[in-house]
Amino acid sequence: MSKSKEVVTTNPGAVVLDDELMHLQGMGTENVSAANVLIPRLVILQALSPQLNKKKAEYIEGAEVGDFCNVATGDIYKESIEVIPCHFITNYLEWKKNRGGLAANHGDDPSILQKAVRNDKSQNILPNGNMVEETAQWYLLLKNGGTWERSFFPLKATNLKHSRKWMTLCRAETLQTSNGLWKPPLFWRSWNLKIVDDSNDQGDWATFKPEKLESTVNIDPSRALLRECMSFYEDLRTNKVRGDVESEEDTSHSGSGMASDPTNTDTAM
Repeated sequence: MSKSKEVVTTNPGAVVLDDELMHLQGMGTENVSAANVLIPRLVILQALSPQLNKKKAEYIEGAEVGDFCNVATGDIYKESIEVIPCHFITNYLEWKKNRGGLAANHGDDPSILQKAVRNDKSQNILPNGNMVEETAQWYLLLKNGGTWERSFFPLKATNLKHSRKWMTLCRAETLQTSNGLWKPPLFWRSWNLKIVDDSNDQGDWATFKPEKLESTVNIDPSRALLRECMSFYEDLRTNKVRGDVESEEDTSHSGSGMASDPTNTDTAM
């Protein structure tokens, strides 16, 4: 067998491998399941987020209310981020009382809500005392410098309305082709998620506003980025990877909400 050639980086997005190295693709990961591969969670920091509390282990120096934060890496993104949505699903998550952790993921079946009663904080409480939260789960490619990284962006409570507005914009897009109207995939274009203020009669908090950017094929005419989106979508569709749902429990039952908004029970959304 000939010696393998040196790995040469021709540009930040391309590595040249010889045949010997190509045959090593994926070796050692044959038994990896979705339980072993978690997508990092993206949040919008609020006044009571642990990342802003110097006494908390999660504290991040320089982080501010309204920053986007990757809670797995501690990366902070100011004012706005550029993302490409690749997959979306609504899950109904049941949390044990007294911050006991995730009790069950009821998937996309809302029937569990029929067993719940709304309390004075607009939370869905089951007879066993557990809480059920409708959670809009966005799976994104997040632009980080010159690369695109997989991210998980769960939204619930008061932010469900912003999730629905974004999905409405995504679904409204159609393209006229020679064969008629064509419905593009969710990952057809990138979006700028811009931090904005929101409020109700209970208080105010930071949320986001989606703005259309370029199509994926315009960003990368080679379509490598489009294929990266498709790969992420397929990994999610076939349950090869999943979002970091369990760590949401760290802030799901604090009751402190987004600023003083009692309808949202996340301190780190």
